[in-house]
Amino acid sequence: MRILLMGNPNVGKSVLFSRLTGAKVIASNYPGTTVSFTKGYVYLHGERVEVIDVPGTYTLTPTCKAEEVAVQMLEEAGPGDVVINVVDATKLERNLNLTLQLLEKKVTMVISLNMWDDAKHKGISIDTQELEELLGIPVIPTVAVSGEGIRDLVERIPEARAGSMDAHDVEDRWGHIGSIVTQVQKLTHRHHTFLDGLEELSIKPITGLPMAAFVVWVAFKIIRFIGEGLIGYVFDPFFSKLYAPLMMKLSALFGGTGFLHDILVGRLIDGEIDFTLLWTAYHRVLCPPGHGFSLCSGFLYYTGIHGRFRLSSPTGRPDGQCYAQDRFARSGHCTHNSRSGMHCSRCPREPDTGN
Repeated sequence: MRILLMGNPNVGKSVLFSRLTGAKVIASNYPGTTVSFTKGYVYLHGERVEVIDVPGTYTLTPTCKAEEVAVQMLEEAGPGDVVINVVDATKLERNLNLTLQLLEKKVTMVISLNMWDDAKHKGISIDTQELEELLGIPVIPTVAVSGEGIRDLVERIPEARAGSMDAHDVEDRWGHIGSIVTQVQKLTHRHHTFLDGLEELSIKPITGLPMAAFVVWVAFKIIRFIGEGLIGYVFDPFFSKLYAPLMMKLSALFGGTGFLHDILVGRLIDGEIDFTLLWTAYHRVLCPPGHGFSLCSGFLYYTGIHGRFRLSSPTGRPDGQCYAQDRFARSGHCTHNSRSGMHCSRCPREPDTGN
């Protein structure tokens, strides 16, 4: 099985590709041409699947070399291959031209209705359920830059179906597109809310970096508050009122000395249990703040805040990868794993959903 990402130029295919495959990708020219394409791998339901970022094309009737390559790669697709048609939700009418041509060719596909957040900001409302029924294939709203909807997209890839649409000439096809857009899309005047403004500011380097620094400062305060609270109200009372008396009784059973005593209880100093430096470091230094860190890190990651601030890295790269990560061949999506002290072994990997 292979997955082909197809769509018009500048609809977010490369960002979606990065979300699915991570850092280890192969960029090469299509044989006999100077047109480049990228491929990588992703694990879907335990299966290693090749993902190809097909050159952008507006039509299956080629007008340039890049579109010729795109059509050729589509024709080379096997029976088990799936096309993810990436559609710009802000320019639905123009993008549906390619979608209908793919449906007319009976291509097995799903639609990623990308840039969903931009569409909402512009007051564009699309009834995805109605669009799905009209086209006869799954339609999933996505925001590739933040990872929203990627999990749903991946889960619905097995639902990919071949189109059942009859072939149209150019004029009839555009008439059909107009009919579809009229039924599923509504335009309304919409003022940006305060949260919309914050979302936009958070992905720009000049405003996103100070906001990220503020979030880190707040997270540090929360981690310290949780850690000190756990030590003062949970761990210290537990060790002093429950664990230490229990160990003293156990020490008395062993006679206060001996090999098993030193292993199970520890050595006694002035009649008290000697909690070693390692033990003290665990229950006073590592464990309590660790709970606070996990809570804050998980909140930032699964609410999408971490993903948005990752994009504020002033690199101009769509995958949010910073200079240091680039030098060490680390994907920008591995930042969460690096902060958590865990290795990243997801290349090939499970898709990065960002939420």
